[in-house]
Amino acid sequence: MANQLSFTGEIMEIFGIQIIESKDKTKQWAKQELVIQETEGQYPQSVVVEAFGQDKIDKDISPYAVGDIIECWYNVKARAYDKKDGSRGVSGSNGIWKIVKQSANQGSKTGNNSYVPTVTDSQPAEEDNLPF
Repeated sequence: MANQLSFTGEIMEIFGIQIIESKDKTKQWAKQELVIQETEGQYPQSVVVEAFGQDKIDKDISPYAVGDIIECWYNVKARAYDKKDGSRGVSGSNGIWKIVKQSANQGSKTGNNSYVPTVTDSQPAEEDNLPF
């Protein structure tokens, strides 16, 4: 598939399972999301991916924990829809296709699941022409 992407990083957060109900309230589905953040670079990027359906949650999210380093392959999806006020909207998701553990749970960089940048140059910055 042309829209399959992969992302390698640390699991920063695993959200609770959401139950989604059909409009006519006759069917229910489970969805769970997790946040993966790059472990390298000055400005690490993050991605939110989701498993849709209890079988995908059990297979693709349940075996992992916050702090695990993983490689995740996912499909990018989007759909346009009509809002109640008559305008158009768009909804997108990144559906998990496959996850492979790269290393064991090492905990997050800061211990509280948030990234804190570090200063690597202790010399004062030169004056710049920025207006702020």
